[in-house]
Amino acid sequence: MLVTLSTWKEYGETASQVRLNRLRFAVSSEGQVLVLGEPLPSVPGNSYYTVKNFLVPAGMEFEFPIAPFMDRIKDLFPPDSMILFDTGSTWTAIPENYFVPARRSSIRQTNTSRLHD
Repeated sequence: MLVTLSTWKEYGETASQVRLNRLRFAVSSEGQVLVLGEPLPSVPGNSYYTVKNFLVPAGMEFEFPIAPFMDRIKDLFPPDSMILFDTGSTWTAIPENYFVPARRSSIRQTNTSRLHD
């Protein structure tokens, strides 16, 4: 799920730690938060489904079936990354080490000026 940083922080302040324990997140310099895990929070945002390490917008499908080619396609992207597709057919590679466990303290400390380089 892709949400704004303000939405994520608001959710993080009120959610129980039991709910947060099942989630991890990464924040972009534009203030968007990609939340992974189950169940996802009930907040406004864009939902995605996962096919291997590819995140595809809910309701969107590729023009041709790529599932049989996923392993070969994955080699074209940086290793150990989640590949986030958007509805404009562009993608962003997000390294796995950018995701942190959803803890109230990590959510509070997050701001767009302190992101991974």
